[in-house]
Amino acid sequence: MKKLNELYEKWLNETNKGHYKDNGTKELDVLSLFANQDTLLLEISNLFGFYGAPLGGRVLDVGCSMGGYMCSVYNSNKFSYVAGIDVDQTAIDMAKRYKEIKGISDDELFVDTGSIFDLPFKDNTFDFIIMKDVGEHLESKDNLVLAMKELKRVLNKNGHIFIETPNYIFPMEVHLKIPMLPYIATKNSTKLIAKLFSKNPDFVNHLNFTTPKMFESIFKRLDLSFKNAYEEYKLPFIISNAEKLSGRFQFVGVFIQVFNKMGLGGVLIWLFKLSKMYPSLWYIVIKR
Repeated sequence: MKKLNELYEKWLNETNKGHYKDNGTKELDVLSLFANQDTLLLEISNLFGFYGAPLGGRVLDVGCSMGGYMCSVYNSNKFSYVAGIDVDQTAIDMAKRYKEIKGISDDELFVDTGSIFDLPFKDNTFDFIIMKDVGEHLESKDNLVLAMKELKRVLNKNGHIFIETPNYIFPMEVHLKIPMLPYIATKNSTKLIAKLFSKNPDFVNHLNFTTPKMFESIFKRLDLSFKNAYEEYKLPFIISNAEKLSGRFQFVGVFIQVFNKMGLGGVLIWLFKLSKMYPSLWYIVIKR
């Protein structure tokens, strides 16, 4: 446990990790970082159930970081094989240390450093791939194209990719918690705003400003079919359950509830779909 805590302290102090401190995500018990991912797994399970595609088979968590979600996937017993890849050596060291603590063998759960552009797996290996909070860290659209090509290569014919990433049309940079210019944001303008809010402007350098148009043009280019799960599943759920919103979205929840009482919830969904100005992108991607 001591070694795991030391690795986490090291991870927090590495380049581009400062915003985790700002957001107060550090836990006194680092093991809880691995144990509190079941809610996310349930949400994704419900999402795939909505589309009639239950989870199972061989799963890859690409960009798995320290492996919390990957370990929840493993503990769910829904999958025959679980693998995780990340470029972050310290995060992977944490994942491997957690495996040692829990006595999980490499045959049960594979985790290692690796690049999303050159995955160490054969063609058509996985039935289900998770790419959560990765697309925005790839620096450019060209890199995202290369990443999606590689995910397509290792995906089974009938497999699914789940993508979740920030929507940079939404007027908030979610890592630095700074306002952005919707539709016209650039790295230079965002760096200037970061400076004004006393945030690290260099963090912006590696960001890829992911948008619906960017992803959907890439899917078309790579002959991938997709479901816009945020528009089809998440938005209607949020609008109909606005009273459950908390934190920075609580005020918005009150606003949505007023619209619902006026019978205008459907209008809000239409406005969000028209503007594309929702906070996250969720896609389920399938080979044609």
